[in-house]
Amino acid sequence: MPAIGETIMGQLIGHGKNHKYIWHKCPSCGKERWAIYTAVQRNQNLICGQCNSRLSSKIAIGITRKQKCNLTDGYIAIRLEPDDSYYPMVFNCKPYVLEHRLVMAKYLGRYLTPTEQVHHKNGNRSDNRIENLELTTASGHHKDHCKGYEDGFKKGYINGLKLAMSEAK
Repeated sequence: MPAIGETIMGQLIGHGKNHKYIWHKCPSCGKERWAIYTAVQRNQNLICGQCNSRLSSKIAIGITRKQKCNLTDGYIAIRLEPDDSYYPMVFNCKPYVLEHRLVMAKYLGRYLTPTEQVHHKNGNRSDNRIENLELTTASGHHKDHCKGYEDGFKKGYINGLKLAMSEAK
C-alpha cells in the first residue's frame, strides 16, 4: 500500500494518463485513496466520494432550522428558513448561507453584497468568531491569502484545515 503523500502518474494506476495522482487520506472518514494531485493542492477533492454523497444529501434535504453543515472545503453553512430576515443571503436554490458571512452581516446589521468578502484572519475557515473575521474586497482578500495566513499557519492551519502534528513542524 502506498504511503500518504506518495505521487504517481495516472497511467500507472489505470487512471487518466495526463494527470498526476497523490495517495490521500479523507479528512472525514480516514479512507485512503488516489486523488488528482492538483485538486488536493487547491484544497478541492479532499473528501472521498462516499462522504461527499452524505454531505450533499444533508444539504439537499435540510435537516432542521439553522442547522450547521460542515462543507467539504472547511466552511460551515447554516440553514435558514424563508421567514428569517437574512434569508435573501442564501446561495443558489438551497436555503443555506455561509456562517462567516451571516456572522458578519448580523454584526453590521445589514446584508452583505455579493462583492463583499469575509476573510478569516487566522486561516481557520470554521473559526467564525467576529474577532477572527474581516470584511474586505476581492482584491484585498486575495492579498490576505497570498500572505499565507501567517497567523493560522503558526497555529497549525493551512487553508482552514488543521494539520496533523507531524506535518505542522
